[in-house]
Amino acid sequence: MTAVHPDPLQSLPAHVGTVDTARNAQPAGSIRLRDARVARLRSVRPDDAERVQAFVQEGLSAASRRNRFHCAVSGCTPGLLRELTVADGERHVALVATLVEGGLERIVAEARYVVCGADASSGEFAIAVADACRGQGLAERMMQALLASAQEHGLRWLYGEVLDSNQRMLAFMQRMGFRACDAGVWGRRDDGMVRMERAVDAPPRRARRSAGRSVVARWMNGWLARIAEGAGANGIG
Repeated sequence: MTAVHPDPLQSLPAHVGTVDTARNAQPAGSIRLRDARVARLRSVRPDDAERVQAFVQEGLSAASRRNRFHCAVSGCTPGLLRELTVADGERHVALVATLVEGGLERIVAEARYVVCGADASSGEFAIAVADACRGQGLAERMMQALLASAQEHGLRWLYGEVLDSNQRMLAFMQRMGFRACDAGVWGRRDDGMVRMERAVDAPPRRARRSAGRSVVARWMNGWLARIAEGAGANGIG
């Protein structure tokens, strides 16, 4: 799982807090899981607050919450819940995957990106899958949905900040075509983070900038490739 720290959702422009559902609603879709269940993929809604809280508190372990938020989190404050459930569909795109069990809909994965930079050409993303639903193909499908949305909105790059101890996420991002950027000694920054990026319109494993890759970054990507090869189906989702 990757997250942004500090959370860019806390620093969104004032106008990025309202939802024009007629203009910005994402079409709902379905994801067939490897165990034959079918999850619904849709945009997050303000009325998802209780479902998002349950996802964070019950769906994610303490370690998974730390990987997602980059700090110890036991639940969502009212302010964080609002930031996680109110997205304008353009500068902040937020998707959830849900399952209906016993007549109740519950969130089993969430993914989002926030547009960054003066030229609005890049987006910083975050993604998390409930511990019980890992290995079902959710993370890959949700990442594909984020990339499709980013391309539709004219973004050129997606990137994520990952704890260097989160090898499952690093391996997943490597398989999805992300590459480590130059950062610190041996590709790691002093804050224990690794920045991974890929071009929005590039196919997996070929998403890389043509210049600016140091020996350190190339070593880091080789190391990540070996992790990815060993991870197989034991990825984040």
